[in-house]
Amino acid sequence: MNVKYEDYRKTYEIKHKLPFSSSRKRMSIVVNYRNDATLFIKGASELVLTSCNQWYNSETGEVEPITAELQDKIKKIITKMA
Repeated sequence: MNVKYEDYRKTYEIKHKLPFSSSRKRMSIVVNYRNDATLFIKGASELVLTSCNQWYNSETGEVEPITAELQDKIKKIITKMA
């Protein structure tokens, strides 16, 4: 992408941080993103997935709702990779 992530991160105003904890197995941050408060999460794949209600479909270039069928498919992929 030819972008330094440090510079990219500075462009967003941080509203709230939830640091990583071993009990939550993830960290979260709320930022102003595209004029809206947006939650970004990183951590254990299976827990991040349960927090998502949309996904980026690289085939269509669209952000789409996550269906129960898609969640099940992703969970199976996560299990295979574990």
